[in-house]
Amino acid sequence: MLTQIRRQRHEASPIQSLAREHFNLQAAVLASLPENQDLVHPKTLEQWEYFLRSDNHEILSLRDDAGRLVAHAVAILPDASQPDPDILDMNPPSAPENVTTLSAVMTHPEFEGHNAMYRLIEQWIELALRLDRPHLLAVITTTNFKSWTQFLKGDMAIVDAAFDPSDNSTCFMAHRNLNDATPLREQFANASNRSLNLTLCPRMSAQTAKSLFEQGYIGHTAERGSNGLYTGRLIMTQQR
Repeated sequence: MLTQIRRQRHEASPIQSLAREHFNLQAAVLASLPENQDLVHPKTLEQWEYFLRSDNHEILSLRDDAGRLVAHAVAILPDASQPDPDILDMNPPSAPENVTTLSAVMTHPEFEGHNAMYRLIEQWIELALRLDRPHLLAVITTTNFKSWTQFLKGDMAIVDAAFDPSDNSTCFMAHRNLNDATPLREQFANASNRSLNLTLCPRMSAQTAKSLFEQGYIGHTAERGSNGLYTGRLIMTQQR
């Protein structure tokens, strides 16, 4: 069983001890990935300490029954003093005070398959509602299929793409406006005119992918093949 921890500050445990826990979880995740991976952008121990102290960041966590940290994510909370939502060169949908970006989402390899990421997204939505930040954003490497499909399951639509020079990868931006009566992703996923659909290969260049979003395409569903298995491609529909 996993326990939700919505907020961590120095009142509960020394900052350095908590930062070390998050750093060690990151190390376990990195150890399970190939050396040339582009799925995780590692944070230093000092960065984890900064996130724990900062008013512009919130760490969301899951622990097992023994109290061991098994999943975490960082919610970025921009404001006028620190307006950067950390979305590369993509345009934010609203003012900084209305936005939160989820980053550094990681699950310990031993707890894969326990729906941890989706539970972190649920915590994030609760946080956004409490802070009146209706615009949810996430930047995901296009080849990180498991991650962007979880954001789709959280009713986020994929609305933009950009090149990340830090690791030469192409990234998607997912977005959801909690004020929408019907999420944008659901509107397109339920569209009746399937002739407007196309599928996007995750290894398409950032420039090509971005041009499709600029033409009004919205990514809403992970494609399945005739065998029922995921193909790794994103189904997109053009806005009319």
